[in-house]
Amino acid sequence: MARRPLRTAATTLAALLAVGLLGGCSGDTPTETAPTSDGDGTAADTSAASPSPSFTPRDLSDSVLGATLPESRGSSDGTVDGASATLEVAEVRASATATLLTFWYSGGDAAPVRRGNANWETFPTLVDTDAGRVYEPLTYTDFEGTTRCLCTDVVRVGDPPQVRTAMYPALPEDLTEVRVRQDGFEEPIVLEVTRP
Repeated sequence: MARRPLRTAATTLAALLAVGLLGGCSGDTPTETAPTSDGDGTAADTSAASPSPSFTPRDLSDSVLGATLPESRGSSDGTVDGASATLEVAEVRASATATLLTFWYSGGDAAPVRRGNANWETFPTLVDTDAGRVYEPLTYTDFEGTTRCLCTDVVRVGDPPQVRTAMYPALPEDLTEVRVRQDGFEEPIVLEVTRP
């Protein structure tokens, strides 16, 4: 019988501590700041206006909704997932650390594309014919253990086209031209490498 009051006291103490901790960690910010002394013992008024926002809101709907495709600098006819399509390439932009390919598929019958992010093996490759090297998209392994590419995904081929991008390894600094190749498209697209 002597243990019950001790257990009740411990439970009450734990509840009071929990309430005190929760009250002290609410994350609320005070709505008023406490007055500070101005040096002669009297309180100074610190209720100055809050600073203005660091940006000016703008309506960007025209630039987003009115966005247009980049200019195609090369194309090749073929098939993707069994549907006729045209592979369009806008740019191969190389930096010291990586290469960005911007491309899309147009035409066809607006067929669904089954080649999603996980099937990076079917993405276009960059071919350096002089050195005999082929560059595939950069990849990573997700939390489920699936290898995926550093690229955007798309669900359809057709109109309106969906622009895609994919990251590739860095190209040699003296390389000025590459061939963009993809299975299903017979003719490679020869494109000048752009650099920042």
